[in-house]
Amino acid sequence: VTLDNSVKSTGFKSLLETPSGVIDGANKRFVLSSNPVDNFVAGFKNGLLLKRDTDFDMAGRVITMSSAPAGGAVLQFLYSVRR
Repeated sequence: VTLDNSVKSTGFKSLLETPSGVIDGANKRFVLSSNPVDNFVAGFKNGLLLKRDTDFDMAGRVITMSSAPAGGAVLQFLYSVRR
């Protein structure tokens, strides 16, 4: 899902996406489709906001969860990329 920024001249767009990776109660590693351009990444599990450095860590596009999401959980991440 691509969300439009209110100021289009910024050269950035926001993405809300489900990262790739198996959600099975064992896997903790997930990958975003693009590299975030700034340090802001918001994670959500089943609609609830996750705390960075507590619930998940980031390295480039790779997300490592502190505990593996249970099967059937919904993961989404909001971040900005260059247009």
